[in-house]
Amino acid sequence: PAISFFNSLSSPEFKGNASGVLSPDSVEALTNISEITSTFLGAQRKMDKIVLVQRFVRSRMVRQRYVALGDDGRKKLGLRNKRALEMLQSERRYVQLLEHLVKDFLEPVRQSFSTPKPIMEIQDIPCLFANIEDILVFHRETSGIFESIFDNFPYLPSVGRVFLDLREKFTIYGVYVENFKNAVDSAARLASAKASPLAVFLKQTLEREVCDPYLLETSRENESGVPGLAYFCALLRTPLDRFKQYADSLESMMECLAPNDSQYTDFSSAVALMKQSVAFVGKRLATADNRARIMDAQRRMTSQGPINLLDNKKRIFIREGHFGKDHLFLFSDSLIQTKPVSKTGPFEIKERVPLNNAQVRSNGDLKLDLNSGALHCSLVAKTTAQRDEWTALISGAIEELRMNRVFGVPLETVLQRPGEDVESGVPSIVTKCIEFLKPSADVVGIFRLSGTKTVVDQMVKDYDEGSPHAGDFAHYDANEAMHNEASSLLKQFVRELPDPLMNYALYKDWIDVQKEYLLKKDQQQQLRSIRRLLLRLPRPNFCTLKTLVGFLAEVAKHGAVNMMNARNIAIVFGPNLLRPEVETMESTLSQPVVNDLVRSLILKFDELFDQSLLDADEDPSEGDPIPAAASAAEKGKIAVNIDGDSSSPASSSSSSSSSSS
Repeated sequence: PAISFFNSLSSPEFKGNASGVLSPDSVEALTNISEITSTFLGAQRKMDKIVLVQRFVRSRMVRQRYVALGDDGRKKLGLRNKRALEMLQSERRYVQLLEHLVKDFLEPVRQSFSTPKPIMEIQDIPCLFANIEDILVFHRETSGIFESIFDNFPYLPSVGRVFLDLREKFTIYGVYVENFKNAVDSAARLASAKASPLAVFLKQTLEREVCDPYLLETSRENESGVPGLAYFCALLRTPLDRFKQYADSLESMMECLAPNDSQYTDFSSAVALMKQSVAFVGKRLATADNRARIMDAQRRMTSQGPINLLDNKKRIFIREGHFGKDHLFLFSDSLIQTKPVSKTGPFEIKERVPLNNAQVRSNGDLKLDLNSGALHCSLVAKTTAQRDEWTALISGAIEELRMNRVFGVPLETVLQRPGEDVESGVPSIVTKCIEFLKPSADVVGIFRLSGTKTVVDQMVKDYDEGSPHAGDFAHYDANEAMHNEASSLLKQFVRELPDPLMNYALYKDWIDVQKEYLLKKDQQQQLRSIRRLLLRLPRPNFCTLKTLVGFLAEVAKHGAVNMMNARNIAIVFGPNLLRPEVETMESTLSQPVVNDLVRSLILKFDELFDQSLLDADEDPSEGDPIPAAASAAEKGKIAVNIDGDSSSPASSSSSSSSSSS
């Protein structure tokens, strides 16, 4: 009726009706419209009153909650919200920098392909920019998510949980991190070429005044001969620095929370995740830089046979330089003596001397002799300063190789040192640290707070050099408690094992077990699966893991006092106990899965390491134990309790098995 009424108003008949009298149907339609409008307006007025009441109630609840916080709580809430806002502003700026890189650099490069003289070859684009556009899309989304956090101001939801929910998407950075060193090197190569179009483009970009002022100022000190190259490289590095900025922001917000706050665990996990990502980026860059140095050295050498300096993944480039008429390349495991073909190379290899069991001797003149078995290298310096400098460098590298180390070597090697208890399968450094830390199990922040670095470094040095002071914590400072130093020493020992306690070879199996539990929530199946994997560990790994986790379980029992419950301890020890042999961005961002697994080991220690249950779950179909000294399945029923004591059957067969292992 309403539609027909309004249609009738525009009809020719109505316009021609001089009296303007409505028909009965139109009057009825208008009456209906009036009734509907009245009903709608009444409902709207009622809704306005409801919204007003809700607003008053919500405001009252917020005020009551705010007043209940007290002065200190209100101050911390305001500070946390301020820091959350700063993180949001930082995210907006980061997105602007990414847009700047794409809009003012990547897009002009692409557009140049339609011109007679492109800025670079098309295959150079992925070398320089990798997947920067994908990262930009991701952070436009995250910026919106961060914006939505403030919908509940002043009581913001857990920002830490937001990061944990986004962790799988952060894996997009993996490609960019792996490519970064190549990107910077490619930019320098292209910009320094003769009549380089890229150099011209970078200079023109600077003149257009589109650059970020702060980044431009900070990059000036690294400016080389090509204007704009340092700025471009600094812009390329921006994504790599983002994880450090996230970690700092999250940690500053976490400082405003009490350990018993419902959001504290999320923040703690998110901070650990971002710090592990920072460490991953740092390691990747260091590895890429070392690899690039070795490859550059290899490229400039000539030899009658093939040269492969990348055959040893642990080889580290130390130094190169002239020594008299020769040119030396010093690596962590060898010295290469070369003869310059010209002033800048190439360099013809004269001798390659391994430093294992090598001896270096200087007889007071300018001569330096290096002997390693049948290989001999005789060098003559130009000056005594040159001779002394290289003698110190070579001697240091040799000493590093000779050192009977405790840190950074396999457990089996540590257990072969004099004074070690091979039967227990647990290195003395672990048992001594645990014995020292037992009285400090209820100290607030144990394992989370780091010890004094200089003291910890000296402890490591003493252990590696076999000092009589190793393990004597009172020797370093009798007036201090030293529990933070002892816990840092223990963490560093576990972290630097070349094969982690839970084993590279079983990494995928451990992850699969935990993911299956998170999916099915069948804890009994999870415990059975964990026990079967424990039985596949090499014997020293099993015994050391049992001793360590047993102590951590005792520490977790004091969680209400020391603020280090099983979850917090797992965040600290998870990355040290289990990691993949080849770390990627994906594995780094999967760390919460590892932490949950380690938390289960701590909480369920008695059930997981119970000897009778281990025997019951032993399953030959699971595969052979990981080869090392001997597996836990061959353990001869060795039982290690949390006090570090050990016992084994008195059977000679068990003893001989352990000895042969």
